[in-house]
Amino acid sequence: MTTSTNNAASTAIKASICQAVHRLPAPPTANYPQGTPFVSMLAEGDMRVEVFAPSTSRMSADLQQPHSQDELYFVHRGTAQLVLNGQRMPAAAGDAFFVAANAEHCFENYSADFVTWVVFYGEHHTLAHERYLSAPPTKCRDTVL
Repeated sequence: MTTSTNNAASTAIKASICQAVHRLPAPPTANYPQGTPFVSMLAEGDMRVEVFAPSTSRMSADLQQPHSQDELYFVHRGTAQLVLNGQRMPAAAGDAFFVAANAEHCFENYSADFVTWVVFYGEHHTLAHERYLSAPPTKCRDTVL
């Protein structure tokens, strides 16, 4: 991950989807023992850019929990359904989505090649952060097409 010059690392002004995909899955964690399906590519202040490819973890489900910041998704390739507060929306290459902080959401029925940029930005809202730390991850459903 590249971070702000306010931190020890240098500022990056460009991130490559190809570079990100080659770094996936990221190392395993307690929530993703088969590899983490997202990687941070840029960060500056309260903004962070990640690439998310759920099928790279081989977990067969998107284990997202509500996040403490607003999010923008920009679908790079593949197809999926974004489930946002119980509402299903088709997602395909070229689509963009806004997800407010603390909103319940995940991707379901994603194709094996589904990849999306994720931009986290703005003020942190503590409700999502506290809920995430206190609850084990849940999955929407078995979701790989």
